[in-house]
Amino acid sequence: MQGETTRDESAEALDGSTHFVFEHKVFSVEGCFFKAEADTPSFLMPLGDEMAAISLASLRQEFDLGDESNDAKLLDIVAKSLTYVKQIRPNDSIPQEILDGTASWSVEDRHRAAARDRLMIQMVTWLSGREGQGIGLDQIEQLTEDPKIKQQLQEAFGDIAEKLGLGRERKQEVINKIEQLGHEFSYIEGLLERFHTVTDIARKVDRLSKLYGDQNSSCDELSRVKALLQRARSEFGMKFKAVNAQNCEMLTVLRGFDLYVQHIRDTRDDLHHRFMDWDETIKQWQAEEATAPSDEATLLIKQTYHFLAVRFTKTQKWGSVKK
Repeated sequence: MQGETTRDESAEALDGSTHFVFEHKVFSVEGCFFKAEADTPSFLMPLGDEMAAISLASLRQEFDLGDESNDAKLLDIVAKSLTYVKQIRPNDSIPQEILDGTASWSVEDRHRAAARDRLMIQMVTWLSGREGQGIGLDQIEQLTEDPKIKQQLQEAFGDIAEKLGLGRERKQEVINKIEQLGHEFSYIEGLLERFHTVTDIARKVDRLSKLYGDQNSSCDELSRVKALLQRARSEFGMKFKAVNAQNCEMLTVLRGFDLYVQHIRDTRDDLHHRFMDWDETIKQWQAEEATAPSDEATLLIKQTYHFLAVRFTKTQKWGSVKK
C-alpha cells in the first residue's frame, strides 16, 4: 500500500541527524512506537483496542519505503538502536551509542567514585610494587589522602608520560586519560550493581527452597531455577572479570588507550543489553519477601524458570552486541 508523505510540524525543529524524524504519515499515528517483539524489531500502532505489530521489513514493503529513502535509513538505525533501548517513538533522540559510542543511560555518583577508586588502587599498587595484592576500596581513600602517596602519584604520572614518549611535562595528558577511563568504567560499576540484584534473587530462591521442603511439588522447579541462576551468575561474572583483568597494568592500558576504551564500551553495551531483559524479573523478586511459601511465590518461581530456561540452557550461546 502506498501513501502520501508528510512531516509533522512538531518535528520541524528537530535535527534529523540526531533524532528519528520520519516523513511518512504512518509514523505520526498517535501512540505508535518501535519495540523488539520476540527479538524482531517491529513497529507497533493502535488498532482498535489492540496494538498491531509489523516487522520493519514488512513495514518497508507495505508503505513502499525505498532503500534510499530517509525513512528506510532511519529504520535501519531503529533496528540497531533497539539493542540499547527498549522502545523508540518517532522524534525520539537517536541513542548516544549509535551517535558517538557513549552511553545513553546514566550512572550515579557512587559508581563514578567506585570506578575512580579502583583506578587509584591500580596506581598505588603499581607504585608500591604490590600488584595484585589486597588493597581494598575501604583503604584507598586513606592512602590517596596521604601526602607521601599524593606526591608519589604525581611523580608516577610524570614517569608514565615519559614511558609513553610524551615527556614528563605532559603528565596532565596522562591524568586526563585516567580520568576518562574512570568515566568509562563507571558504567561497568553501575552494571556490577545490577549484577548484585541477580545474586539477591539467588539468595531468595535458596531461602524458598528451604521453606518449601523436599515434599513440595515446586521443589524440582526450584532446583532447576537455582542451577540456571548459578549459570547466569557465572556467565555475567566472567564478563566482569574479563573487563577488570585488562585494567591491571596502567601503562599497558594507556598504550592501547583507544582500543581499551572501545573494549569497555563493547562490554558495557553487551551487559546493558542483557540486563534490560531482567528488569521485570528483578522488579518481581524485589517485591517478594521470600519468608513463606505462597501462591505468588510459586507463580514467580515458574515464571523465573521459564525466563531463565530460554536464556541459559546449555545450548544457548550469547553473541556480542553488534553495532
